[in-house]
Parts: sequence; C-alpha cells; structure tokens
Amino acid sequence: MLTDRKQVRIINLGDVITPDFMKAIQAFTTLIAGKKQATMTDETGKAVAMVLHQNLNIINDFKHGKMNEADFTNHMLGKLEQATGIRLSTEEFDASWNAMNPKYQDFKGLLSQVSAYNRQPGQRAIFISFTNPKDIKHLIHELHVNQVGHRVVDGCLLEIEGIELHTTYAVRQTKAELIESVIKSLHSKPSAQSSLASSMGSMLAGTGQTNTSDPLDIKYLRGVNNLKDPVLQADLDLTNQAVEEKADGFRVDTILWMKQEQSLSDIMRQHESPSRQIRAINL
Repeated sequence: MLTDRKQVRIINLGDVITPDFMKAIQAFTTLIAGKKQATMTDETGKAVAMVLHQNLNIINDFKHGKMNEADFTNHMLGKLEQATGIRLSTEEFDASWNAMNPKYQDFKGLLSQVSAYNRQPGQRAIFISFTNPKDIKHLIHELHVNQVGHRVVDGCLLEIEGIELHTTYAVRQTKAELIESVIKSLHSKPSAQSSLASSMGSMLAGTGQTNTSDPLDIKYLRGVNNLKDPVLQADLDLTNQAVEEKADGFRVDTILWMKQEQSLSDIMRQHESPSRQIRAINL
C-alpha cells in the first residue's frame, strides 16, 4: 500500500527559511542615501533595484558556483558605485545584503516541523536550496548562536537538525540538476542491500506477502511563488518550472504549499498531489 512506503519529502529550503529581497534593497537604499546625504530616497532606491535586477544573471551565477564570493562582491560593488556614485566597503555590502536573511526566531517554528517529521519512522526530509555562500554563512551563524544542531564541512552547510541539505553552489549545479542528483541518490542502493531486497522479493512472490522493497514515496514540496517584484517573480518561475519538469521526469510529483492555508506538517504528510492541477496557475 502507498501508506506503507517510506515517505521522502524533498523540501525547498527557501520556503522554510525565507529571504526577503526587498529588505536588502531597502538596506542598500538607506545606507547609500545616507552617505549621499540625500533627503529623498526614491531615486536611490530605484537605482539600487535596477542594479540588482540587471545583475540577476550574475547573482544566479554566484548561486550556481560559477563565481567566487570575492569576485561577486567586487562586481556588485562596482555596479552599485556606477549607479549611485557611492563606493561601499565589503563589510557594508554584506550587512545590507544580509538584511534579506531571516533571524532564527523567524524560521524556528517551520524548521521544528520539518525536524519532527524527519524524526518519525518511515519518514525522511531533505532540503535543497538555490543559494549562495553569503546566505549560507548567515544561516550558519544563526544556527550556531542559537545552538541549533548542524554540520559544516569546508564552509559548506550539509545538515540542519539531522536533515541533509544540498545546495547548488556547493556542487556547481542548477537547481534542476540538483534535484535530479538527489532523486538518483535516493534510488541507488548498496549492492548487498539490493541483493537482499531482490532475494526477499523472490521469496515473497510465492507467498502473496507484500514486498518490503516497494518504491519510495518521494514528493517535492515548495511554496507558491508570491513574490511582489515582477522581475524576481519571473526569474523564480523559470527556476520552478525547470525543477518540476526534472522531478516529473522521475515520476516525482510536486506538492504546492499554500502557506496561509496549510500547515507545513500537514502538507509533508500528504500522499496525493492535487496541487499539481493548479501548478500552472500558481507558478
């Protein structure tokens, strides 16, 4: 039966620990306007937003691991200076950039729900994230100061409260390629285990009993794209579409999480995927 299969939920980390890009724009605007001693910030805000919008390809390259942190920061500092006439320091840039990243208290509740799910027998949660080293450094700091269990290897965050994390920049993949790698790893088994499962399957075939090596019940879970900025929304739509098409190729359904209407705990335990029918509407 489907309910007897091991549940695996591949969860978009950004829907649990959600950045707010508009807060970064506001932080850069306030800092730069202050340095310019400008009383009207509208012009500065438009210039900052334009820089971030026009460099989304660079930001995405940073998330894909195609650009190191120093080169990314220097590039963005130069673009901001060209647009506003103000040269920020690396420390000022990082502080404004990190304004988008939430504090632990902002995501504590949702993280605890995923952690509780992951601890239950027959259930497993996996985080994937289209992210970058700056955002992960901020997250590591939040986890550390709040004494939340996590594992870091060579600066890469690999685990949060026992939940494995896969990031695009660490493996230099697109998010679609990343979910493909994760799904393939779930389907691969050690040869000894595979041989045992095969033998047990043959034995049970003649007895009418259920084969315990049934396929995993894997679902990909993400929130509905409700970004207000049309440029950012369109960019996220393209990423979501590519990821879902890749997952669908492995017969992994996408469950859309409507945060205002459904609890994360409930949506993780969902077996069917009625949300698939409204995916095109809510990209």
